Amino acid sequence: MADLIEIMTEYGAVNAYNLDGGMSSSMVYDGEEIISNCVHGYARRIPTAFVVERNP
Repeated sequence: MADLIEIMTEYGAVNAYNLDGGMSSSMVYDGEEIISNCVHGYARRIPTAFVVERNP
């Protein structure tokens, strides 16, 4: 974790999260799922999401 803290600090991060990347993790960009760790043919519903938006 110390390496992660150092990297995020160098990039100017104020808050950072380390996600586990397990079976419930996926990434959606512009409405398309680009990363999915689901191997059972269906995604598990999870109650948490991180939304990243660009400031205008």
